[in-house]
Amino acid sequence: MPSVCAGSASAAPGSVGTELRQDVVSANPSAAARHSDSGVSRGPAFVARPGVMEFSGRMIVRPVQQGARQAEPARDAAARLRFAGNTVRYYPEVDEYVVTVPAGMDENTYSAELMKTGDYQYAHPDWICYPDSTPNDPQFSGQWHHPRIQSPQAWDIGTGNAAIICAFVDTGIDLTHPDLAPNRVPGYNSASHLAEINGGDVSDINGHGTHVAGDGAAIGNNAVGVSGTGWNFRIMMVRTSNVTSGNAFISDILEGARWAADNDAKVVSASYGGVEASSVGTTGTYIKGVGSLFLYAAGNSSTNHASFDYPDVIVVGASDEGDNRAGFSSYGVAVDVFAPGTNILSTTNGGGYGYASGTSMATPVTNGALALIWSVNPSFTAQQVEDFLEQGADDIGNEGNDNVFGWGRINVFRSVQLAMATMGPAHPYAIADTASVLSGTTANVDVLANDFDVNGDAFSITSFTASSVQGGTVVRVVGGGPGGRDVLRYSPPSAGFAGSDSFSYTIIDGGGLLDTAAVSVTVLDPALFRAPENPAHTAPRAGVSYYAIPNLSELPNFGSYTAYASEFVNSVNFPSTDGNFAGSGRADDIAAVFEGYINIPSPGTYTLYTSSDDGSKLYIGSQTVVNNDGLHGMQEASGTIDLQAGRHACRVEFFERGGGAGVIASIAGPGLAKQVIPASMWSHGVPCPCDWNQSGAMNSQDFFDFIASFFASNADFNRDGSTTSQDFFDFLACFFAGS
Repeated sequence: MPSVCAGSASAAPGSVGTELRQDVVSANPSAAARHSDSGVSRGPAFVARPGVMEFSGRMIVRPVQQGARQAEPARDAAARLRFAGNTVRYYPEVDEYVVTVPAGMDENTYSAELMKTGDYQYAHPDWICYPDSTPNDPQFSGQWHHPRIQSPQAWDIGTGNAAIICAFVDTGIDLTHPDLAPNRVPGYNSASHLAEINGGDVSDINGHGTHVAGDGAAIGNNAVGVSGTGWNFRIMMVRTSNVTSGNAFISDILEGARWAADNDAKVVSASYGGVEASSVGTTGTYIKGVGSLFLYAAGNSSTNHASFDYPDVIVVGASDEGDNRAGFSSYGVAVDVFAPGTNILSTTNGGGYGYASGTSMATPVTNGALALIWSVNPSFTAQQVEDFLEQGADDIGNEGNDNVFGWGRINVFRSVQLAMATMGPAHPYAIADTASVLSGTTANVDVLANDFDVNGDAFSITSFTASSVQGGTVVRVVGGGPGGRDVLRYSPPSAGFAGSDSFSYTIIDGGGLLDTAAVSVTVLDPALFRAPENPAHTAPRAGVSYYAIPNLSELPNFGSYTAYASEFVNSVNFPSTDGNFAGSGRADDIAAVFEGYINIPSPGTYTLYTSSDDGSKLYIGSQTVVNNDGLHGMQEASGTIDLQAGRHACRVEFFERGGGAGVIASIAGPGLAKQVIPASMWSHGVPCPCDWNQSGAMNSQDFFDFIASFFASNADFNRDGSTTSQDFFDFLACFFAGS
């Protein structure tokens, strides 16, 4: 495309993202010079992909900095004069020149010519990148990402300091959206290089920016729409594009980010492509130098960013509902943290709400997390806040700062706790609980499970109301909870009572500081809830059987087919892949049936989900709860069912005809945020262990057969890896107990 004239506000531009996919072969500014000097053809240093990341006819050039040139002022001056006739713009704060490529040359040739002089730190294209947004999907419901990063627990400490400004470099913002407009501060149009107060237009030209702003900073607790990671932050929009496609010059993206930091934004994020451009790191260093933080999206091209790592830019990848790397998300040593980035519900242009996926979403979610940490103490340094974010992350990859997930998936609650711990002694936090119980039964409520002390002090129950509001009874069960902690046992007021009830309790820490919370109890009619199977004998994991069935367009009657393979799996959590599905050994024309029991912790209404490519169904017992059948890409469907506590038979059927194959089963319910059904909930039925000969009945023959096995050293009854006297005693105990 032709080069763009200086000051052209309508020129096409750099890279938006849900994220600008970045499949540039190289962003190493000296690669072109090495290639040129070697005389060996190794391919161009910079490679454009039409419709993804394109040349603009412009370059971003930074001279070697003065620290390396103190004795050569004349050479430095000559380096700057070299492109005086084709300079579009100069940014003194980062010492970068945006220059046009001379006639008769291309970006690779010009970069090589500049770099071989030794006078420049880098010379790379002023890329034009294109959006790669995943379309909204109305089948996804709710802001699942908040429970995953523990936003609600962080909000128990604080919901955000209204003095902190979160800035988003994007396509603009809906100026009248009720979840955004009341908290807006004047912004900037970096494509026009004009502040909003001077007439710069920051209205959303594309729609992407409104979603991004809501991800990080939608107003909370206002009875409207959604919540950002923090509720009260001031929202600054830097519109960096004047074309409806949202594309932006990367030089405009970075200039806008610096403007935001210079105008009091504490956290600045860009949900665009181009992260591998060296100038991104330079802008990050500038922004941290003025006391703010800069985030940049890792990109949606599933690229391994292994060749760079910016010390002053927080690069953010996207995770999915199962805490996996989202299939589109880039990763690698350059990526610092991951954050939820699939099916994120947020604000949309026109005053509405919708879902989107991408590292474009993960990045502003992290923007809000940093602002929430900074709210603990606005005097924290930028480095302190970054450290709290990274040290508080949940380590979902290899231990420590690994080369895929960086520090892990952000956990805003843990990070806020780390920040609070530096502020001196604080009272413990007793967090309100909910519980459900069937009429005529009792429930142990582990009230301490979600309580915390930011100083790490031990705390315990010091008092509670022995009689609930409706006349139920509450008693302490000493050591009755996980880890030996105390729980409170609730009994409904009468056998026939059904409805709402409540009681309160108080905790105390080692310093004598107190806090009180309420427990809301729902007493349920057992006749309305499915009873569990509760098999007598189970083992961990679910079973899966694989079938080779060609040309399916919907799920078959599996009773008419024979499985060719089977195994046990920890959970039904298989993101879509073009390779072999799970352990089937097949990539196409594959069907699978997962069977087992899911352990429901408390009675209530549960929502079950399948996300699959192609079709799937989920059954509880014989009841179809989720119907996601048919030929389609990875999409989610859900259904609800009322369940008593206990182990319920669960079956997931799945098929894939061609292309990607994947299926994920998830659950949400009382006290259970939406999540992939975890391994801890799955089990499968096994025969009675005392039925040693597997005849289907336990009798004296099992006793004699076990004795024979024992003396043959082949009777590892307790499955500890060896046959010992303990196996003998364990078998006898089981046999004489009759189970």
